[in-house]
Parts: sequence; structure tokens; C-alpha cells
Amino acid sequence: MSPPPDKPRSSPTLFEMMASEPEMQPRTQIPINNANINVRSSQNSQLSVQDKQTLIMQRIADILGNRSPGNQFNDASTSDVKLTLSSKDGISLSMSVHRQILVAHSRFFAVKLSDRWAKQQRSSVPYVVEIADCDDVEVYIETLRLMYCKDLRRKLMKEDVSKVLGILKVSAAIGFDAGVLSCLEYLEAAPWAEDEEEKVASLLSELRLEGVGAGEVLKRVSVEVTNGTEESRDNDEVLLKLLHVVLDAEGDLEDIGQIARQADNLHWILDILIDRQIAEDFLKTWASQSELSDAHSKIPAVYRYEVSRVTARLFVGIGKGQLLASKEVRCSLLQTWLVPFYDDFGWMRHLKALIDI
Repeated sequence: MSPPPDKPRSSPTLFEMMASEPEMQPRTQIPINNANINVRSSQNSQLSVQDKQTLIMQRIADILGNRSPGNQFNDASTSDVKLTLSSKDGISLSMSVHRQILVAHSRFFAVKLSDRWAKQQRSSVPYVVEIADCDDVEVYIETLRLMYCKDLRRKLMKEDVSKVLGILKVSAAIGFDAGVLSCLEYLEAAPWAEDEEEKVASLLSELRLEGVGAGEVLKRVSVEVTNGTEESRDNDEVLLKLLHVVLDAEGDLEDIGQIARQADNLHWILDILIDRQIAEDFLKTWASQSELSDAHSKIPAVYRYEVSRVTARLFVGIGKGQLLASKEVRCSLLQTWLVPFYDDFGWMRHLKALIDI
């Protein structure tokens, strides 16, 4: 249910000013003229194998045909590699990718598209690469698309756990380290359902990723997460670590620099919680951080940026109705953070294009 409309005011409130930030530019629909995809409609309520394939191909067509302006993913006009993917269940398609990007992000493609191999392909440009027997062509394409993203964590934020597990498996198979780490960070922060816990544990055991950051995710396995207690505990741990850094920094810029890094992680977790509509505990915890708020003015502005960004995200979430909070919690948030946020509000407005709120 949408919140009731505000009464007319003579001047905008703080919430209204922050909530008036421009939304992200919508994606541009790109016609698909270089993907060998045949799509047909399902006519039976009972999905046959062919109908299921049709639905998969429709989703793949959406993936290949939708990209942000300036993104070169599946751009035939600039690509130098034609990649053909085929699965065991008969799905096959071709797409346009870029050798430089694949080689830079994947050890598998670094070998596959090595200079020696490329020289042997001089007569055939763009280079033709075939990957057969993919377990899931759709997830494989999603993984390749991540190589073209500047912020992998934000891209994964709105995916569900099952999709991220699939991307993690492909990333590990092709040596896409940035993809592996981003998936592990997602799994460490995102809420799980009970039936997903076994899948997470099974895949991590299969991939043996303990040495590249899976340890923190494995700590969550066999922990009850259905009542939201685990998310709140994780948030508290990050907040306490951040608070400890602030209070004990004593002017050491190297330690103070950790504030921005911890708060950046916190902001990412907050985005996930708001998207899943389970950020109320986070809001209450942040509103109670009076010691952190008191220390805020003593920190150089360059390091306060990410902390104020978290506060701004909460203000905007409440102003847009993305966060439902009681009057007491809203008052607590304002009492704790309004003054330090107001101190930073001027320069944050000038940097609004970089803040993305």
C-alpha cells in the first residue's frame, strides 16, 4: 500500500530534497540481430520440453537485448569474438563479445584466446569460439555480462540466491576471480531461506573455495536465519567494527580510512535489505549509534562520505516509503543523525551524481 500523499508545504523537507534525486537512466532496448535465437509461443498449459526451451530463449533474448547505454556487451559493431554456447538439452546460440575483456577477466578465456591461438585464426575475424555442453546457457551468459560491469556487487544485489549460486559455479569454472569474490560477498550478506542453506553448503564444498573468501560464508551454514536474527547480528558486528575504528583511530589516517571501507560494505548490505524489505532492524540499529554520531564531526570529511551516505539512504528510504518505521524509530534516527548529516548535506548535494541515492 502506498503511503498517503503529503500535505502541501511552503518549502520542501529534508526527506523531500534528498528523495528528489534523479532516478537512474532506464536501460535501452537493443534489437537483437546477431544472436541465433528462435522463439515460439507456448500453446499448452502443460509445458513441454520445447515450451520450456522457448521460455529460456525468451529470457536469454532479454538478457542479450537489454544493456545500458555505452555498454559493449553483445555489441556486434565493436566485438572481435563470436562466441557460440550450446547446452546438453539442445539450446544453442551465438553472441558477440570482446577478446580483451574476456582475457582480462577469465583465466580460461586467457588460454582459449591466447596470442598463439589468435594468430592461427587470422583468416577468420571475428574469432570463433565454441563452448559445448553448458549446464545452463542462461547463467553462463549472465556471468559473461558481469565482466562488462563496473560494480559487480550492485549488479548481483537484486538476484536471488539460486541465480548467484549458478553464477558462482560458472565463475569458478572459467577462472573469473572477480565474479567469484562478488558472489561470495553477496552470499555472506544476503538473507537465505532454509532450503537454500543446503544448496550453498553443497556448492561451496564442491568448489573448495575456502582460500578465496568462502570461509565467512561457510560460517553461516547451519545457523538459523528464518527469523531475521542472523541479519541483525551481522549488521551489528559490522557496525561495532566501524564504531571501534572511529573511537580508537586517534588521528591515524590509515585507521580512519577503514571507516569508508566498512561503511561502503554497510551501504551495500543496506541496499540488499531494503530491496528484500527487511531493513527495519538495520534502521533501529543505525538510529541507536549515538557514539558514532558524536564522533562524526571529528573525522575528516573525506572519510565521512560513506557514513553520511548510509544515513542519506535511510532518509531517502523513509521518504519514498521503502522503509516503514514507527514514529519512535523515526524520531530516534533524527535525534541521532540529523545534526551530523546536516553538516555534510551541502557538499553531498554537490556530489549527488556520485552518491547514487
